[in-house]
Amino acid sequence: APSTKRLRGGAQSARMAVVDTAVHVWEANPKFPFAEGVTPPASDAKPEDLLKMMDANGVDKTVIVQPICYKFDNSYVAECIRKWPERFAAVSRVDPTSEASVEQLDKLKEDGFIGVRFGPVEQAWWEADVMLKILQKSADIGFPVLLFLGKDGGQKLGWIAPVLEKVPMLKVVIDHMADVDPSDAEQMKALCDLARLPNVNVKISHTWALSREDYPWKDSQGLAEEVVKAYGIERVMFASDWPVCQMPSWPGGNTDYATTVKLAKEEYSFLSEGDRQKLLGGNAMKIWFST
Repeated sequence: APSTKRLRGGAQSARMAVVDTAVHVWEANPKFPFAEGVTPPASDAKPEDLLKMMDANGVDKTVIVQPICYKFDNSYVAECIRKWPERFAAVSRVDPTSEASVEQLDKLKEDGFIGVRFGPVEQAWWEADVMLKILQKSADIGFPVLLFLGKDGGQKLGWIAPVLEKVPMLKVVIDHMADVDPSDAEQMKALCDLARLPNVNVKISHTWALSREDYPWKDSQGLAEEVVKAYGIERVMFASDWPVCQMPSWPGGNTDYATTVKLAKEEYSFLSEGDRQKLLGGNAMKIWFST
């Protein structure tokens, strides 16, 4: 039988758990207004709906990532993790250009957040002194940093990497395989070369968004395989990116939650069964749900 350890939400096998490492939730609710200047989402993406899909598809736990429609007001997501602490962990957002964000991280940790996300990353603020202070603070308090690079994010890694080299104790997660085009060998090499930094991890996601084919998106599965080879199975993790995965108005919104889970559970033939369990949740449990 697999060993168990104490985990947020109770004892559960880290080997067997399925963890989705990127979803977003929001709703039109006057108690939690959308940020000023943001076009309100066309429909809600409520945690109650997410929980139903998790149960239907065998997903045990999920990392909620603060959505951009609330910008830096993390209160709605904080409410979600207060209501369902056994199912959800949460990653916050802070202003990457503000000195106040350094101290804000302490408060977010007190509120139950377990990480912070930045993106789409812009070179001007990424290379600024304020950003380095935020990253150093994140390392000090054990906050993983998620980096969303945006389309063709591999082109940004040349100036992303030097900053990361200054904070070697910081745990970093590159979202969605840096949204690298699988046909772009130079970008693929840049993403794989970043594996030289042992603190960098990668989400195996947006496979569907990056593909030029129909399910099971074999061309971008090739990208996933190269990432796993470069980083090793201990540094990769599954994500659905719900509800973006089903929003046609967003790049890559051409599938649904169930299909993203099916992909990770049934495809990726280059994985052994033990490696698949690490991708599906074992690695993520260690980052976001261990106590």
